[in-house]
Amino acid sequence: MTGSLFKGIPAGRVVTLAGDPGAGKSFWSLSACREAQKNGYVPIYLDSEGAQDIQTVSRLGIDIKRFMIKQVNTITEVSSFILNLCSKLETIPEENRDKIIIVLDSLGNLTSTKEADDIKELTGKRDMTKQQEVKALFRVCSTPLAKLHIPFIVVSHTYSSMSFIPTAVVSGGTGLGYSASVTL
Repeated sequence: MTGSLFKGIPAGRVVTLAGDPGAGKSFWSLSACREAQKNGYVPIYLDSEGAQDIQTVSRLGIDIKRFMIKQVNTITEVSSFILNLCSKLETIPEENRDKIIIVLDSLGNLTSTKEADDIKELTGKRDMTKQQEVKALFRVCSTPLAKLHIPFIVVSHTYSSMSFIPTAVVSGGTGLGYSASVTL
């Protein structure tokens, strides 16, 4: 993990990895976790798709003793997890602190708290809060992650827009202040 995109994943930055389904985003992310482990990092894999398991991770050469998969469902859950993790890490002297890398796979599959509540209550209402929660995730978490030099890889799907000129659009929104973006 470096400060340069050309020398690896920038430490303390948010990097998005976007592409079509099946393009290899999750494989690339898990490979990044394996390589990060070689540099002393402990990967935390936030899985919103229920797609990863210890057997798959182990087959890719990742040390499962120093790897965490956490199932996540809502944007707020991810924000809360990251903020609580950063708060705990700040209480540990830097020389005793594990180096962490976080992967969120995938942003587009997360739901807002309102959408989850509306579905539970069968309201049939349309959710208009997801974009605000996604923007809040990055506003609230970017500085604590940067302060602790924690790289954050955000995996997202792309889809074709229905505009006059078809373009690929990143699921979960754009203009979120990512420091680097890679499209597969």
